[in-house]
Amino acid sequence: IKESPALAAPDDSITLRGNFGAGKGTVTIDGTPVALKNDSDWQSGFIKFSVPSIAPGVHKVVVTSSSGLQSQPRDMQVKPSKPGLSATTGAAATEITITGKNYGQPQPSSVVKFGVTQATATDIKEWTNASIRVKVPAGASGAVKVVVIVNGVSSDSADFTVP
Repeated sequence: IKESPALAAPDDSITLRGNFGAGKGTVTIDGTPVALKNDSDWQSGFIKFSVPSIAPGVHKVVVTSSSGLQSQPRDMQVKPSKPGLSATTGAAATEITITGKNYGQPQPSSVVKFGVTQATATDIKEWTNASIRVKVPAGASGAVKVVVIVNGVSSDSADFTVP
């Protein structure tokens, strides 16, 4: 099995390439079946599906053909979704809300960065799986990229300006 892309966020489309047979089988991630949107998403040479909302990190993908043959588990790296920002400009200490998926619960290994400046625990006002309320950290300045990092896995970035 070969997958593309190798790193994906929830709702991203994944294409697995290989020899899967013409009959529709199943795809599982960590043992949980993944729904295919259309019957045409299963072809003998490829399978397409959307990444479900699962925790960032490495997950095992297994394909089972219609005849019951199982592939070897294949690692799939899942990342947090790209941050949606309630504002794209704000001075230090301005509170903004970041929305997305796969942010998990607050933990020591989960951080928000404005460029190279990391928001401190006191800057973060609320953290849920789908949103983060955070104050722009002191030290951030100019045009920066905002990223959410969960379990060491970084989201794509969103542009933000600190005047």
